[in-house]
Amino acid sequence: KVGVCGAWCDTEFRLGRGLGRMSPEELLDAVKGDAPIVVCTGGEPGLQLDDALVRDLRLAGFRVHVETNGSVELPEVDWITLSPKPPLQVKIARADEVKCIFPDVDPEDWKHLAHHVFVQPRDDNDGLLGRADRWAECVEYVQAHASWCRLSLQTHKLLGIE
Repeated sequence: KVGVCGAWCDTEFRLGRGLGRMSPEELLDAVKGDAPIVVCTGGEPGLQLDDALVRDLRLAGFRVHVETNGSVELPEVDWITLSPKPPLQVKIARADEVKCIFPDVDPEDWKHLAHHVFVQPRDDNDGLLGRADRWAECVEYVQAHASWCRLSLQTHKLLGIE
């Protein structure tokens, strides 16, 4: 059975978009620079991320952030952004922020888990006009729950950057 995520999840479920696999050393070399944070995302980073890689990234001077659907346990990292993808079961017990794809994921179910809860309109790839109703729903929801909920938009999609 295809779950809700199959209808709106933008993950391509393939490795590296043609980049292939990198060794930990190659990855460390690729992320060298002035940025103090490495964000592990794309597909489910918890499938590749382990204690040794997190340790190596920290020793190289980085804070380690993860954007995850929570379906696998994670090593100890500095920041977790959880975006639940039903029907996958969330297996992590801590998140710093939760991003709920609205209206498919109910923010009420997740507000206990993190200090920051966001609603993000589901993107059905139906253009700006098709998204307007979902944006309005999100704005209305956030206004009604402003003490604990915020709006999140995929700015890169609004700007036409993929």
